[in-house]
Amino acid sequence: MQVRLEGANNTQIGFSNGIAVVGVKDGITEVKIPEKFNDLDIVSVSSDIFNSTLKTLDISKRVIHIDTQLVSNAVSLQEIRVAEENTAYASVDGVLFTKDLKEILCYPAARTDESFTLPKETEKYDEKETFVCEKLKDIHVEEGNSKYSSYDGCIYNKEKTLLLTIPEAKTEVKVPGTVVLDNTTFDSRSNITKIELEEGITTVMPYVFNYCTGIKELYLPDSLESIEADAFNGVNLKQVTVYGNRGTYAEEFAKKNGCTFVADTSDYKKGDVDLDGNVAIGDVRVVLRSICQKIELNEMQELAADVEKDDKVDIKDLRKILRYVCGKIDSL
Repeated sequence: MQVRLEGANNTQIGFSNGIAVVGVKDGITEVKIPEKFNDLDIVSVSSDIFNSTLKTLDISKRVIHIDTQLVSNAVSLQEIRVAEENTAYASVDGVLFTKDLKEILCYPAARTDESFTLPKETEKYDEKETFVCEKLKDIHVEEGNSKYSSYDGCIYNKEKTLLLTIPEAKTEVKVPGTVVLDNTTFDSRSNITKIELEEGITTVMPYVFNYCTGIKELYLPDSLESIEADAFNGVNLKQVTVYGNRGTYAEEFAKKNGCTFVADTSDYKKGDVDLDGNVAIGDVRVVLRSICQKIELNEMQELAADVEKDDKVDIKDLRKILRYVCGKIDSL
């Protein structure tokens, strides 16, 4: 059993990698590490100090060893401050780093800020455990960092081929087209409701979205060629609305899995009913055939044909497009 002696600032002093603070009195929320105990330098902080009531921690200039093994127990911790003269550690916005800022040692679980910027010097952090904070929505990486990058508030490797960390409070995630979706960063993130995969992504590997049970909206790019079996393991896909272009894998996936499919109609041009990029006599013919029930227009064609914006395609739309083609009016 370790001997504990009463120290200053409600601390308990013992030996752990030198003279150390090995505990605090019950219920103490703010802890300031003393510089000395009986004229001896206090050089170490035991992991036992990280308890459920701790809110703020001040590290003195003499501390050269901090055991963060039990830091996950400090669920109420909001801020860690380090004396500027300390040669081993530093604090940035209440987050504990090594002095050179190369490694994050503790991101307080109850830190109240919704965003954080990873310094350009940082080369190491625990991708799964460091940013376990229910308030954190966005993480940005300072320009010039040689190992990490950020996009839409998430951390990626420098080349943006691997998604490393999604902040705990983030509910909507946009993934750049350079990423290879073959890891488990999304695993069991039930609070995520919207995922947008950008153009360039071709494959989604098994278990990538394992038990992401909160997904409601899924945006899929034209470049996507396959979503492997069990990519959405544990997810009720019938509750998911898939957004994409008609005739793409997005529509195929939606139909196969019972998802609601919504076609992207953002690029339609008024009057361009045959979707060739121009408004000409060919569009008039298509509208006429539709009115005569010779053909059925798809969703984007209906939007382009309904130039009167009355939610139907009829003779009034045909007349207006014809007048435009003939130069009788300047715009639709």
